[in-house]
Amino acid sequence: MFKIFFRSQIAMFIISITGASGSIIGLRIVEELKRLTNDEIALIVTRWGWRVLRYEVDDKYRCTAFKYVDRYYSDDELDADIASGSTYFKAVIVAPCTMKTLSDIAHARASTLTTRVVDVALKEGRKVIVVPRETPLDSQHILNMLKARRRGVHIVIPTLTYYTKPRDVEDLTNYVVGKVLDMLGIKHNLYRRWRGDERSRSE
Repeated sequence: MFKIFFRSQIAMFIISITGASGSIIGLRIVEELKRLTNDEIALIVTRWGWRVLRYEVDDKYRCTAFKYVDRYYSDDELDADIASGSTYFKAVIVAPCTMKTLSDIAHARASTLTTRVVDVALKEGRKVIVVPRETPLDSQHILNMLKARRRGVHIVIPTLTYYTKPRDVEDLTNYVVGKVLDMLGIKHNLYRRWRGDERSRSE
């Protein structure tokens, strides 16, 4: 008699925070995924990601956000379970994503846990979303985005929004986080959606 072994089907999202400015975006994604789904949250923080995180986010908020994390990995743990295609996860979100990480993803250089899990996700047909943080962009940055997109990576640029009439940085952050959730097909109310010319309809 043959035994059939199935790989683990734990529903999980993987979020990686790299060393670009905007680490609050990654933490907010962690919070919202935990609030809106029943899935496990795995978090990777790179060495420089930690530097920026400590600089940009106060200790109290950082500790609060980390309570939503079910699994934590450092970026050099290439022997981690999530580095294998036999571990099931729904999607990988790299937010914020440095230009170095974007370049490695674009050129399939899986030398860190972050870039390895992206490679795994792409080869297994799972969703990958990156939130690159840099401006202005040079031609190579743009080419790397194009190469990554051609590999199947979804790119969410954290641009400013005006039609939502943001009141503060939190509103701007929520808009970016909401766009990531939109890409994942998760319903939310983080930003006001455009409903046509509301002014003319009320006249």
